[in-house]
Amino acid sequence: MYAVGGRSTRETMVSPPSTQHSSDAKPNSTAMDPVSAADLKGFGRRIGWLLLILCVPFLDWARYPWNHDIQSYILLIPAISAYLAWINKDQILWGRRTDSGNWKGWGVAAVCFLAGYVISKWAGMPLKSTDANTFSAAAIVCGVLAVARSWFLDATLKQLRFPLLFLFFAVPLPDFALTAAEVGLQHASAEVTAWFFNLTGLGHLRSGLIFQLPGIQIMVAQECSGIRSTLVLLVTSAAAGYLFLRHPGNRLLFVLSTIAIGIVRNAFRITVISWLCVEIGPHMIHSIVHKRGGPIFFALALIPTVLFLFLLRRWESKSKKPTPPASNAAKPGTQPPGSRSVATS
Repeated sequence: MYAVGGRSTRETMVSPPSTQHSSDAKPNSTAMDPVSAADLKGFGRRIGWLLLILCVPFLDWARYPWNHDIQSYILLIPAISAYLAWINKDQILWGRRTDSGNWKGWGVAAVCFLAGYVISKWAGMPLKSTDANTFSAAAIVCGVLAVARSWFLDATLKQLRFPLLFLFFAVPLPDFALTAAEVGLQHASAEVTAWFFNLTGLGHLRSGLIFQLPGIQIMVAQECSGIRSTLVLLVTSAAAGYLFLRHPGNRLLFVLSTIAIGIVRNAFRITVISWLCVEIGPHMIHSIVHKRGGPIFFALALIPTVLFLFLLRRWESKSKKPTPPASNAAKPGTQPPGSRSVATS
């Protein structure tokens, strides 16, 4: 049962010179009572109780990024999610449920992930730190979604879908997925690096991930896969696509494009370092460009990212069809369809 508010209205038109027209409008069945501040505080209290119950896995999750640089961005995800919901608060049709809602699916998922976390911690089946925090963070996110399902109307949840699902970026990738992503980016970067070497005419001999250059041999190691900046670029593109693009297909295309941009960025970085080693000396492999140059190349990767976002946004604006004029608009001196004349004395 939903808490939906509506009201009946009656429209009256005076027909010149001595007639009056009136029509009964149907109740507005889509109008919703706005959520009061007390309702939002109640939702916040439920989230607070959830975090209190899950305080141990929550603290483990909060400590995780300080010891794992690759996914250090996860602490920012809840704040970004809240911001994405807040900026659209005036457009959201807020409504609170009067029943329990369909929260059991997310609730069962939260319990299952929590059970995996407990087993890994106290039942003699220890997991790697990354995997344990994957279970803990997934349990918390599923718990938040269960609370939201039990509190807000379906129409409200539909408009909050992206900010809520965005919370899954706060779940650290499990170790096997992280390793697979690193290896995939490693080999893809090596392929694109070979293309750059051929394009620039830099002489080399290649054997898999190893490149023999004049005076130095380099290897595209797993640590040089660029996964950290690629993940940050992926999260950034997901939020930017939600803010600036309308069509879901364009949003998905934009997010996927950042993976290709991340690979090209990393290959370009390897090419620059290799060129410096050949032209200046092998000692450049230990230069600041290699050790601390990541933010510079990340900033360069933002240029094609923003450009592609601009092109998609421009394409959407051109493909947007103009709204046709209403065909049943009342002309001067005519009655609207369905109205009835009422004689006045």
